Amino acid sequence: MKESKIQAVLEIVARNNHTSAESVKKEIECSIAEAIETAKKANDQKRLTYWDHIPCREEVPSAEELIAYLSQVLLQ
Repeated sequence: MKESKIQAVLEIVARNNHTSAESVKKEIECSIAEAIETAKKANDQKRLTYWDHIPCREEVPSAEELIAYLSQVLLQ
């Protein structure tokens, strides 16, 4: 999914929730970090392996990277 489409998705979600796209992005990234941390604390290898399969530039996927990955998965 192109960056412009991802930004459009963030803006639609923001508009529907009376907030900013940046706020939506931060909330998604906070949720990603929390999900990964929970999987690590529980030593849940199944969930950790799932997160490891998401292509990302850093150790943890950004909101944009997660949206791009999930849109690909859903379109398969």
